[in-house]
Amino acid sequence: GGGLPAVPGARSDLDWCPRNFLHRYRLAFEGVDGTRFQAVVPLPPDLVKVLSLVTPRGAASAQALRAWLPDGGHSSTSGDDASSLGPNDW
Repeated sequence: GGGLPAVPGARSDLDWCPRNFLHRYRLAFEGVDGTRFQAVVPLPPDLVKVLSLVTPRGAASAQALRAWLPDGGHSSTSGDDASSLGPNDW
C-alpha cells in the first residue's frame, strides 16, 4: 500500500506531473453581519507549468484550459486575474 496505483503509465505521469494538486482559486462568503468577503489566490507556478503541458481532449476542455492559461501557460501569472470578478459574482 501507499505507492502508485496499478495503472498503466502511472510512473511516466510522474515525469510531467510530480504531485497531486488541490487548489481553491476563489472563496467568497457573506458574514453574519452581511459583509461580503472574497479571497482569490493565483494558481501556484508548478500547477501552471503542469497545465501548460496538458493536451485538451475536446473543444470544451480546450476552452476551459485557455481560461486558466490565456497566454498558453508561459507566464507564472497565468490564471490569477480576478479583475472580472465583481461584487455580485456569488
